[in-house]
Amino acid sequence: MYKNLSVSTDNYNNVKKRKYDEFSNFFKYKLFDHNIYDSSLYCIDNHIYFNTIIDDYNINKLKNIILQLKSNYTFQSNDTFIYIHIKEEKFKNCSSNYGYLTSLLNNIEIFKSTDIPLVSIAHGDISDIYILLCALCQYSYIDKKATVTINQLKENVWNNCIQSNYVNTTLKNTIIGLFDVITYNKIKFDKISYYLDNGFVMNAKKAVKNHLFSSII
Repeated sequence: MYKNLSVSTDNYNNVKKRKYDEFSNFFKYKLFDHNIYDSSLYCIDNHIYFNTIIDDYNINKLKNIILQLKSNYTFQSNDTFIYIHIKEEKFKNCSSNYGYLTSLLNNIEIFKSTDIPLVSIAHGDISDIYILLCALCQYSYIDKKATVTINQLKENVWNNCIQSNYVNTTLKNTIIGLFDVITYNKIKFDKISYYLDNGFVMNAKKAVKNHLFSSII
């Protein structure tokens, strides 16, 4: 079903190359003010493209797009889903971080509604907080060639990028709790605790086996 809906990595990259001022041509209705969006977070029909850090500003933008789609978009009878394409960006050469865990926790209600299910598609390698963003959706898919990384948790910093005001024990327990939620209690406490203490890299197949994603595309 989903493989016929333009969710492949090649299609993803082709869409991203289109000029931004042409995006409005892909909308059946002009739902959004394009001036408030940029190439890191935008929407074409019922497909949202999230290629930016996870912070309050961007999660609020994501929430607003989802709400506007639910209220105004005319879904096809055979395609009643909202797709969120996620491509994790690396910030190796600057002081920026990947975002904040609290931004997900404070807005988790946007992922709970099941009237129009959210389907996430991870394009390329993915790690840490982006795994959580994908897996909070009702359905989550991952590129078969992708590598999934859970980095070691050090004090109040995860992957030297995801920062929090939590003390170490609280942050770890919060992350474990989220992994427990997204896997429907199917991942053992000892396993995810080990991953956070030591770091762990897995392929897409093992990530699905660990219930971090629904399936491979």
